[in-house]
Amino acid sequence: MVDKDLQNVSKLKVNLPTHGVSQKPLDDIHQFIGKIKKIHLLLTQNTYIKDTAKALGYIIDDAVQNPTILFVGMRGTGKTTLLNTLLKRPILSHLKEAHLAVSSIFRYAEKEEVRAHFYDGQVASFGIEHVGLFTSIDTSGANILREGLDFIEIFIQNPLLKTVTIMDATLVQFKGNRTAYIKESFLQRAEDIFWIVNANREIQKVELNLMKKSSNHIKPLFISNFMSSTGSVLEDQQIEHYIRKRVSVSALQANQALAHNDKEQWQQSNIDMIYKEIEQSASDRSKRIPFIIQRLAHWLKRFRAELEIIEEREPYNSSLKTLISFIEEFNELKDTQYEENQFVAEMISEYEKLSCLFKEIHTLYQLVQALKQQDLFKEDSIFGKFEELAEHYLEEVRDYRKMRYQYTVQFDMLDQKYKRINGRSILSFLFGKREEDLYFINQAKELNETQQLLEQKYKSVLRQEELLIGLVPKILIQLNQTVRNKLEEILKSISAVEYERLAAHTKIQQAIKKLNTFDDIVEAKQLVIMLAKEELLNNSMWMTIEERDRVVEDIKAIESVRLDYSIFIQEYENLKLKEPSQVQSLVVVKNPYYALSLKDGDIRMPLEPPPPFLELNTD
Repeated sequence: MVDKDLQNVSKLKVNLPTHGVSQKPLDDIHQFIGKIKKIHLLLTQNTYIKDTAKALGYIIDDAVQNPTILFVGMRGTGKTTLLNTLLKRPILSHLKEAHLAVSSIFRYAEKEEVRAHFYDGQVASFGIEHVGLFTSIDTSGANILREGLDFIEIFIQNPLLKTVTIMDATLVQFKGNRTAYIKESFLQRAEDIFWIVNANREIQKVELNLMKKSSNHIKPLFISNFMSSTGSVLEDQQIEHYIRKRVSVSALQANQALAHNDKEQWQQSNIDMIYKEIEQSASDRSKRIPFIIQRLAHWLKRFRAELEIIEEREPYNSSLKTLISFIEEFNELKDTQYEENQFVAEMISEYEKLSCLFKEIHTLYQLVQALKQQDLFKEDSIFGKFEELAEHYLEEVRDYRKMRYQYTVQFDMLDQKYKRINGRSILSFLFGKREEDLYFINQAKELNETQQLLEQKYKSVLRQEELLIGLVPKILIQLNQTVRNKLEEILKSISAVEYERLAAHTKIQQAIKKLNTFDDIVEAKQLVIMLAKEELLNNSMWMTIEERDRVVEDIKAIESVRLDYSIFIQEYENLKLKEPSQVQSLVVVKNPYYALSLKDGDIRMPLEPPPPFLELNTD
């Protein structure tokens, strides 16, 4: 009989039957779901309303799947035994601790597996043999796995699940608390509710309160489950207002019948009534449209709430403020950029001059002139001392040359005069004792005195020259390093301006990029408004007046949310700003550094040695 009932359930037609003049054909439902899917696709592109998108995904999933029946029951009502019996296999284990309880969804599939859905949106798949990790095993590893777990889907090969999806939600009641609750997400997804109670005990107050609350959504089938073979059905008139029908069964007896293949005991368990109720619930497709409409109306309120706070949330709020602030301060920014451009131009000009400062310096004199003209070199005393020493050397060279030149002129004049008198060069005759030679002897003595001074000056210049040559290698290194340091300093100054500009540009671009991620939400918003007006309001016969008014209010509220960031993005683009250029790298490429390099020959000044001493013949 069990197999027959299962076959009846599996033969249920999936075509949508006619339900009065307002009922829509199945094609319309598919078109309707297609519109919702487009909205869902847009919303999943944005992580800021992930939970709302996930809730809409459940609506779509449930709308295209088999009808969903939610099995509810407090602990100790035999719900686990009942579900195992209906599925004809011990999928669920009897849990000893409340914290092990996990909400489950049973679906049909050829490949049996368990999919764990976590609150952060992640989904992990496991083999069906690992179902105990989520339902019964109490180990540290299993507990870690269950952290952040929303619910699990159990896919098994079972004929019953070909036409119906079963949801299992254990009522959660905290110790010392007189209230209990069902996962709201599960309650909303249920198209029907089978409420299981222990027929051998009175209904608890928290159970009654929760039944009363859930009846506003769906009036459940009330299942009195005998927990022993002998027991009586406890009547409670209070529940009659909150249920649609009573059914009495014994899941324990049915489970034993399965174990012993006892058909008589199976009939006595009355479990077939549950199969018939499942069949009836699954076959009543007329409630599918109102179910989707009501869930979508409920989701609309959630979408409205998410939409209304977007402007105050991050990153929308700060990104929009950044963009608006930039646009408002643009004129002031232009003045600042003009001043920065002037500064950068001055830095580039200075870099160009310094990079080739030593390019045309090939002598000591040229180096001394560069040291005098550049304030950069006045900061280090060692350069001042070198400059002073080099100038003294050059001055001594000039003095020596001047004295040498004067000696030469005096000698030539004396020689010319001697030639006119004697007809030969003065050097060809070393004067004798003639009276006319006395003048020339005195002049020659003066030349010799000058020659002695030249000898002294010459030796002094050579000593200074050697001292300079010894200092030059160290000075060259320090001069080159000083200029390079200054060039680096200039580049850093340019880089600082570039960095600030690039940082400001990047900040704006990142703000615009973040704002553009809301394009999908803006597009989804328009589609939601159209969907609500065309589908929800046009199918308002399945809603109460209060529900319809709430939908109208939600639509108006959604329409009032502007999210007008695109206006400011367009205004920014109209400024036609250029991206910050990499000036620093161009400056380095265009202006290579010419290092100072002087050899000993570049330092030494060409000098004629002193003339020979004039040996006079006074005999």
